[in-house]
Amino acid sequence: MIERVPKTAVQAGILVGAKFLAKLISFFAFIFVVRKIGPEHFGVYTYLVSLAMIVLPFASLGMGGNLIRLVKKKGEDLVDGAFLTYLASALVFVGGTVILVLYKGYSGVLAFATGAYLLVRAFYDLGELNQYIKGRVRFVTIASVGERLLFTVLVFLLPAKTSSLFIASVGSLGVLSIYLFLTGKVRPKFEFNLKYYSLAFFSGSFFLALGERLPSLIYESRFGIVALGIFGAALTLHQAGMFVFMESYKFLLVRLGFMKEDAEEKYKKILLLIAGFLLVAVLVGRPLLVWAGNLIYGASYVNVGQVFANLMLAAPALVLMFYPRSKLVYDSPRVYLVCVGVYAVGMVLMSLIVRDIVEASLGYALVAFLGFFVWWGVLKKGLGKPQ
Repeated sequence: MIERVPKTAVQAGILVGAKFLAKLISFFAFIFVVRKIGPEHFGVYTYLVSLAMIVLPFASLGMGGNLIRLVKKKGEDLVDGAFLTYLASALVFVGGTVILVLYKGYSGVLAFATGAYLLVRAFYDLGELNQYIKGRVRFVTIASVGERLLFTVLVFLLPAKTSSLFIASVGSLGVLSIYLFLTGKVRPKFEFNLKYYSLAFFSGSFFLALGERLPSLIYESRFGIVALGIFGAALTLHQAGMFVFMESYKFLLVRLGFMKEDAEEKYKKILLLIAGFLLVAVLVGRPLLVWAGNLIYGASYVNVGQVFANLMLAAPALVLMFYPRSKLVYDSPRVYLVCVGVYAVGMVLMSLIVRDIVEASLGYALVAFLGFFVWWGVLKKGLGKPQ
């Protein structure tokens, strides 16, 4: 008898497949611009995006995870009532981000572009979350493909500058955010409720953002904007390689709470198989990864291939962290927060110790495996039982 594939897995497959095609198209456009503007200007872009992503958790103050938890009790239209509350916090911290970028000495154009990127990113995530909650994967798929295609068109139409990358991102995210809210039938209610905020979910997302993005700000301070541009370029390739797995994690993060126990066991086995394949692939294919990184970005991005190959060593550990992260965020938010905190502290300490970006890429992989052992160790000891 042929075993039926869980509906969630099929939905995730459709979503990721469509996103992958769109991402592949936009990736070539992005690389074209990155090669043209050079590592110094791309370093500026990497720095400002990292700053925006650190502030992003403040825009929602934990509402994303909290809405997923509350929707089981209060129904799928919860986003309608939370809209104004979300908007209030987003606007406050967008304004703060603009002021901070100006204080750092960047132009008004880049400051407002960074703020606009933060705002549309926050609302695109909210629109996507609303669709996930309601199980409307097809609209998320259409939005994702449309956003990447529109980004590609704008990148080719605009001059090759740092500000153009922001304009293309803001334009594409803004248009498709509207699409997500319209198709998601969000009808904002004019009410403000502090109960939508969650310290536990905010702290987890903030520490995660610190671990992933604060090192970039530290590298800019220690090694310079050009070195950051090279690291950012390699990290972009790494994220492209991890895209399929990250999108699957993002989808399962929302839907895992609705799965039966036997389905969870299947996903764990699938993750183990994928991680094993990745481990062999990145070790055996390391020379190819170095060659590909250098070929894609060109001679101006010195050592980018080596940095990229080092970053890819983290891939198996990152994949294996998907399940415990998805599980603990709902079952035991406090334990989840501790695990994320350990991971973030490890990343920040590593960025302060390494001597150059090549060492930084190796340190990134090392901390990823440290995180893997922490997450799974917590589950094995039964410390993440539902609270």
